[in-house]
Amino acid sequence: MRKQTLREILSGAVVTLSGVAFSIGALQYGLGSFSQMQPGMFPFLVGLMVAFTGLLIAAGAVLTRAAPEPVDESDQTDEPVQGEWRALLLVSAALIVFGLVVSRFGMAPAVIVLVLLVGVAERERRPLQAVVVALSLAALTTALFIYGLGMNIPVATWGP
Repeated sequence: MRKQTLREILSGAVVTLSGVAFSIGALQYGLGSFSQMQPGMFPFLVGLMVAFTGLLIAAGAVLTRAAPEPVDESDQTDEPVQGEWRALLLVSAALIVFGLVVSRFGMAPAVIVLVLLVGVAERERRPLQAVVVALSLAALTTALFIYGLGMNIPVATWGP
């Protein structure tokens, strides 16, 4: 089995287990019904979607492995890819920073900071594109979560 295939299968398994754990954790808040949702319904469904995505990742790796592929000697290197660790750390840091910023400054600034930090993790950075995506997602999440779902999160504030 190729290292890349094994890595994809393990990644799919980790994503699947994370989604299942997230869904199990959401059960403590109560689900309710689809007509009268309780606080645990949304995180429960998101956890199921994450778990399903992990299954798709693992299945894709298994199905790709089943198909014969040409051997390219120039593509096989044993060097670790530095960008993978950098991206993992930056995305993890972005999520932590989001949690800190949303409680102090509100939803819109937190989403903007999150998207810009994740944008730094990309190999090919496009600053203007990152700013446009950040502003668009800030507007979309504000409309969806605050105005659409009525969540009690300020749009933007200047501190506690």
